[in-house]
Parts: sequence; C-alpha cells; structure tokens
Amino acid sequence: MQQNLRSRAQSGIVIGFKPTTGTRYRIELKRSTQSSTASTNWTSIFLDPTSRGFTYRDELPLSTRSYYYRARQLGVGSSNSSYSLTVNAKPQRFPEVWKPLSLGHNNLGNVEVLGADIWLSSSKTAKVGQQQSTGTKAKTSFTAAAAFLPQLSSGGKYAMQNAYLTLFSAAQRDFVSAIVIPLGVTITAIRFRGYRSSTAPLARLRLFRGSSTGSQTILATATHTASTWQTVTTSITEAVTSTSKTYALELNLRNNSTLNPNVRALWAEVAYTMPSYDKGI
Repeated sequence: MQQNLRSRAQSGIVIGFKPTTGTRYRIELKRSTQSSTASTNWTSIFLDPTSRGFTYRDELPLSTRSYYYRARQLGVGSSNSSYSLTVNAKPQRFPEVWKPLSLGHNNLGNVEVLGADIWLSSSKTAKVGQQQSTGTKAKTSFTAAAAFLPQLSSGGKYAMQNAYLTLFSAAQRDFVSAIVIPLGVTITAIRFRGYRSSTAPLARLRLFRGSSTGSQTILATATHTASTWQTVTTSITEAVTSTSKTYALELNLRNNSTLNPNVRALWAEVAYTMPSYDKGI
C-alpha cells in the first residue's frame, strides 16, 4: 500500500448495507438534513444492484449538522420494498486515504517493479509456491524394478521381463537401489508392487539407513502376503538430517521353481513430506 499524500482530508458519513434479495434490485438511499419524518425533503442516491454487504461513503462538509438516512430496494417488474429504519449521524473526518500499490506486468505476464529494488527483512524467507494448509507437502520417490542392481552375495538367474524383475532359479536373490532423499524431509512410508503365484516364494522390500562408518540399519520392511499381484505399504517416521542422509532400498526375491517366474517385482516407492519447497525434489 502507498499513502496518497496529495489528497485533501475528506469528511462525511459511511453507511453500511446488507441487501436481503438478489442482484436484480437497485438500492435507493434517501438522505434528509431536516428531520427523520416522512414530510421532510429527501434526496435520493441510487446504488447499483448487489447481493453482498457493502459500505457507501457519503462525502459531506465537516459540520455539526445531523443527516438522516433510509433505504429501500427498487423492484424491476415488482413492487418496491418498504423503507428500512431511519438512521442518523454527523459528518466525521474519513481516515487517511491509502491506495493499493500497483505492480506492473510485462508482456510475459511477470510482475515488474520499475525503478526500485525489492527488499526483504532479514528475518523473512522468500518461498516459492503456495502455502499448504497442513504446513507440509507430500512427495513420492519412485523406483522402477529395472533400477535395482543384484548383490554379489546372492546367486540365481534373474531377468527383466514385461517391465518386472523376476527369477528363473529356485534360490533367493537380493537387489539394491540407492534413493535420493533431500535433507530436511521426513520419510513417511515405503511401498512396492509385486507378485507371487503361491505362499512359497518370497517378495520383500526393506529400507536401509547407512552410517558414516558403513554400517546399515533396517528402518522398515514391506512383505508381500498375497498369492497374486499386491501393493504393500509400511508406514514409518524418519527425519532426514545431515547425520543420517544415506538411504537404500533392498529387494529380496526367492523363487520356488527353476522353470516359471513365480515371483515378480514391478516398482518401489518412498513417500516423504517436506516442510517447504526449498527442501524437496
């Protein structure tokens, strides 16, 4: 906002309205300077139709004279309403005039403030996006099965087939994939989609956190329990900080047949929330 320093101080009376009908009816505001009786001379002021409450500034000289007001709605094709109760007041000085600060736009639709720098308080932060009602924004890191790499400690034939990862040996094989999680967010869940032809095969996803010394901690496990395609979700709460910033997903598959791909993995996800748009991918 900017102050209008070149306008003279104004005075008058502010009248408030709350229409009771729709937008088809104009408002007639009547004003008298003699008294509130119906026999006095009234001046009519006609206002545009509206269904919302509003105020009208009646600019008048600053004086001790009382002004009387009453209003009604004028019907279009119907009878006029009855007059409201009569109110009265003496003119008062209006508050200092302030006008909105207009921000220019260029031909690309971007806001430009010409001829001046934009300053922010050192205690404030410039943020991009829209404020979330919950204070956080939910995000998901997606990993396709093709991104998982086999670990050397496990054996058995495996293959990518029809976008899913599967085994062709009666053994267990473990696969791993790194996940990129930004600092400052909170991991809330892991989930993956897989398939088992029966309860014999194993299909499992685990989330690991690595330490600065190379050790690992299992944070969450999502195990397939159905004998068909299934999406499994496990909820956790893990704050990603500068001391805990290395994470990986491990996919464990065990087949019970050397001929048919009785176990499959399609994709994995890590869900997290971020407190602001500068902390997230």
